[in-house]
Amino acid sequence: NLFEVRLHHLEPGKSYYYRAYAMNEAGETLGNIKKVTIPDHYSMGDSWEMIPPVEGGWRESHWFGAFLLMDNDWMYHAELGWIYTQSDHFGGHWIWLESHGWLWTQEHTWPYLYSHATASWLYYIKSLDGLPIFFNYQQNHYEYLPY
Repeated sequence: NLFEVRLHHLEPGKSYYYRAYAMNEAGETLGNIKKVTIPDHYSMGDSWEMIPPVEGGWRESHWFGAFLLMDNDWMYHAELGWIYTQSDHFGGHWIWLESHGWLWTQEHTWPYLYSHATASWLYYIKSLDGLPIFFNYQQNHYEYLPY
């Protein structure tokens, strides 16, 4: 059988130890002691920076593609062009594109992006002439928005 425990007020950056147990009229059985460390979102760093740079400072994400990271949270993405990025501290990224505003994605949803402005999902197809093409699920059509 499955069970779960929800804990609140755990401190970021701290480690906690836990142990499962079972108790009945025959006695008590203890499981192994386990350890969990709560990520400290202030010390996690930018996950883009954890990807090692290659030639010319470019970095290659296995899911997001090639990009050139700047010092001010801007990056030049090989297909999306200039984007501004902010981590959500849970493995996802908010990305600002001039043509679409704020979009959210993560490794397990890419190439799907959630649009904050329309509260709907976009699917990244490819870039044409340096501009991204998306399929908009809310409007059921393709978007190609030259600046």
